[in-house]
Amino acid sequence: MIQLKGSQPKRLKPGRDGHQTEWDDLLAAVVANRPYNELDWAADSTLTAILGRMATYPPSSSRGTRP
Repeated sequence: MIQLKGSQPKRLKPGRDGHQTEWDDLLAAVVANRPYNELDWAADSTLTAILGRMATYPPSSSRGTRP
């Protein structure tokens, strides 16, 4: 629920489930004999997570690279 100052509370309408959407897209591609490739999205997501962890945690002292 989102409530802005001076307004009535508003409820957001639920959207489609992301897992179901992916499954629907995959099956539609298989039935239509089309390629289905999520590699770009997966690579971007993984590298973003790695970058976030690298920015958050200092280098390990066990590697001798302590600042």
